[in-house]
Amino acid sequence: MTKRRYDRWTPERTARAAFLAGRGHSHAEIAADPAIDASEPSVKMMLSRVGVTMMGGSSGDYAIRLPPSTMKTFEDAGRARQMTTDKAFREAMRTLASDKSLLDNVFDDGVTTP
Repeated sequence: MTKRRYDRWTPERTARAAFLAGRGHSHAEIAADPAIDASEPSVKMMLSRVGVTMMGGSSGDYAIRLPPSTMKTFEDAGRARQMTTDKAFREAMRTLASDKSLLDNVFDDGVTTP
């Protein structure tokens, strides 16, 4: 028996794929879902077309929920530097991750990052 491949992305299949992407599933996992049954490249293309960003994994994008006071800090920092809140957050994370000593000092838990 050959595997069924759908000819087009219905709103239901698109919504299911977007839901799975939001739950952290990989392109391959989404493609293998019985309700999706598509190739991995097809899933990637469709999610890109509808503006869904994959979170986590190798894409480097992570969805996190921050308290309003923390978001305001990043909004203020971005505004002061004439950049978006997103860019201010990314720059702060890049800077923090580029210096293991700085990261260890922020955690302040006595553990040294290898």
